[in-house]
Amino acid sequence: MNVSSRIPLTVIGGYLGAGKTTLLNRVLSDAHERRFGVIVNDFGEVGIDGALLDTVHDGVVNLPNGCVCCTVADGLATALERIGAMAIDQVVIEASGVADPSVVGHWGTVPPFRPGGVVVLASASSIGDLVDDRFVSAEVRRQLSGADLVVLTHADRVDADELSAARDIVRSLSEAPVTTAVRGDVSLPDALVIDDPRDTRDSPTGDHSDRYITATWRSAQPISRAALDEHLAGFGSDVVRAKGIVRLDDGSVVEVQRVGRATEVSLTNAEIDQSTIVSISTQPW
Repeated sequence: MNVSSRIPLTVIGGYLGAGKTTLLNRVLSDAHERRFGVIVNDFGEVGIDGALLDTVHDGVVNLPNGCVCCTVADGLATALERIGAMAIDQVVIEASGVADPSVVGHWGTVPPFRPGGVVVLASASSIGDLVDDRFVSAEVRRQLSGADLVVLTHADRVDADELSAARDIVRSLSEAPVTTAVRGDVSLPDALVIDDPRDTRDSPTGDHSDRYITATWRSAQPISRAALDEHLAGFGSDVVRAKGIVRLDDGSVVEVQRVGRATEVSLTNAEIDQSTIVSISTQPW
């Protein structure tokens, strides 16, 4: 198989809460006749990201535990083998928020795939804090430095000066082109394939997951909105990310998203058997 006939493999990365799933859903909704194989790597006990993906698309494989660049490498290989045998046009891997997506991109060199580039998302509203955070700075900087394209997300949450400052931060850490997204609305390369990706990086050592604690809350019964708000209010400042889907006792289903100290609860059409919220907090040092 020559390189041009191989299946392009694109990785979407970025730190927790940058908007990777929103962007991935945008790509899938604009797929038209293009058939995608998608691998989602959630950092947590259950596959919340997989639950939020559009369910009408085939070839979605959810890897619910660990980080694809280290602790579930064997699982990723199995998923890629399965997807590579399908009649698809492209593979997209949504990497864990604490993974190094450029390392995940190494799989693009393994037949039947070819490198399709590494797209890293950075939230305009939080990137300034993250690059200076003593716990996560190294990971965020490594993600940006390995990107072929950086998407500056959440542009609607900041003013013009803050957006300009965020763009300057990204450009100081990455040689990749920078584009801006508002709720997943972004100008991207055709079918998200970057034709001339940079060389892949060396694999890192160690396991990213030892820096974080994950916790999962579940309820088989609907709960009140007041009970949900009370549960979310109980998150401490060490909780850097939380996401989930919850059935309320009024019959509605809501999606929960917490990034840092900002929490959003919005209605969703998702169908669920039980309510689940996964939270990620930093390990005390």
